[in-house]
Amino acid sequence: MDAEQFVDSIRSVVMHSAVDQVVTTLVDPPGRRPAPELVELSKWYLGLETRDREMVRRILVEASHAAVFGLFAVLDGVRCVDAAQPPGDLELWYDYHASHVGRTAVGKKRGKFKVCKGITTGVTY
Repeated sequence: MDAEQFVDSIRSVVMHSAVDQVVTTLVDPPGRRPAPELVELSKWYLGLETRDREMVRRILVEASHAAVFGLFAVLDGVRCVDAAQPPGDLELWYDYHASHVGRTAVGKKRGKFKVCKGITTGVTY
């Protein structure tokens, strides 16, 4: 898995599924006795017109994108997690069956991960 495949996977498995899960929760809060906060949000959401519900979905897509982009900015080394720490490198590896056979660097070394660029393209849902 290279960086491009990783970004595509994150876009599907994290970004899109997060939006879908939140909308599903808004439509039908989970559990026998859903949290009162979720019930309140659900009532509000279900009271919206169809166009407004689509606007909420679009907002969720933007929020999901911003969160994942922020994480990738940290992995790329362009956003600092803790300014008090000395500069360092983050590395991300994909291990097949936790062995080093077929081990692929998805991202490594400051400024060489470059997944932020990948996540900014094709933001549509």
